[in-house]
Amino acid sequence: MKNIFALTILSSVLAGCGGLDSDSDSDSDVVDNVTLLSDLFYVWDASETDGQLVDEKYVVVKANNVSITYDFAGDSFDQGANCYTTESSTITDLGNGIFEDDDGSGFITTSRVVVTNNALAGTILTINSIDATEFFADNNIEGDLAYSWTKSSRLESDFSPLCAD
Repeated sequence: MKNIFALTILSSVLAGCGGLDSDSDSDSDVVDNVTLLSDLFYVWDASETDGQLVDEKYVVVKANNVSITYDFAGDSFDQGANCYTTESSTITDLGNGIFEDDDGSGFITTSRVVVTNNALAGTILTINSIDATEFFADNNIEGDLAYSWTKSSRLESDFSPLCAD
């Protein structure tokens, strides 16, 4: 899981939702055929489970095109202090629901993002990597190239204390 952190940052940046279509007869509806950057400006639950281990993570996408991932260090996966580590990246809307994520390390990822409203699960963000498949294969990395996150009711101010660097 940790070896795909850069892709997770992208996923984090690309998490979000916009105005939901509430006039639907089905259980799951695409909010819009094309996701806009403004659709991503929310807090998303990006937590992952690996067997019995839970990696608690949240992604905040801000109006200034910055995504911040808050990873709780005291969960069963990280087994660290009861604080949050942070990583940030910049999101660029390339149009047609395609977004580029740049974490500043030189690893830039491009993904297609779709926001849906599910009557049972809530608002869901699905991120499908476009260019990471070749990178993963070339570097013998195993991991998911698609992620689904749910919109969280938490606020960015909930993610404290921050871990000391």
